[in-house]
Amino acid sequence: LCDYILGVKFHITGDMISCSEPALIIMNHRTRLDWLFFWNALYKMNPWLLTTEKISLKKPLKSIPGAGWAMQCAAYLFLERNYKNDAHTIDDMITYYKDLGRHYQFDI
Repeated sequence: LCDYILGVKFHITGDMISCSEPALIIMNHRTRLDWLFFWNALYKMNPWLLTTEKISLKKPLKSIPGAGWAMQCAAYLFLERNYKNDAHTIDDMITYYKDLGRHYQFDI
């Protein structure tokens, strides 16, 4: 989107992410739109990465009409941002992803 519609040019450096291997990707959220640039980077590395990426989000986003439903259908992880409360949810979702028999890239 950034590259093709808005004409934003960027260069990707660092380790390549493989859609055939599980990965944990930790983002530092330097901007509110870092996810948009990250999706573009994934697409440039391998378009299939967009189908294997799983995102963690704040739990209230789950309730957004339309978008919240779509994120739930995509099996994104919704967190309260309190490890004591979220530990069980994280464990359940990682088990769920593993049981699907595919490798996912998990973004936090």
